[in-house]
Amino acid sequence: MSLSNGPETESYRKYSKFVIPSDFIARHIEQRVKNLTIIRYYLAPILNSVGITSSVDKASINLGLQIWNAILAFFGALAAETYGRRPLWLLSASGMLVSFIVITALSATFAEHHIQAAGTAVVAFLFIFFGFYDIA
Repeated sequence: MSLSNGPETESYRKYSKFVIPSDFIARHIEQRVKNLTIIRYYLAPILNSVGITSSVDKASINLGLQIWNAILAFFGALAAETYGRRPLWLLSASGMLVSFIVITALSATFAEHHIQAAGTAVVAFLFIFFGFYDIA
């Protein structure tokens, strides 16, 4: 038996039960925070294109999205144990695709006809899009 704190020692085995999972979780959270979807990157121009030009309104929507993301990411993490990762990923990918198509159609409707309800619906579907993004 070696005196080093390597994989063969009892202290390493006890230590690794706690450190390796927490390190994995920390790295996963870091990757999720750094990951930018195309909608998050272009959120301000999207909001401008649907008639939301006030910086206070944009900041409020962004804050609401961040709180929404945190809540749904928590529930998505809990759901992974119950439903499995593959069904959640399939639900997430298909939901994001449908939401993105609806966002695009509503943005085009607002751009052509200046219907305020279409602009408001874009904001609602942004929340839906990020809800599907967060559960995977």
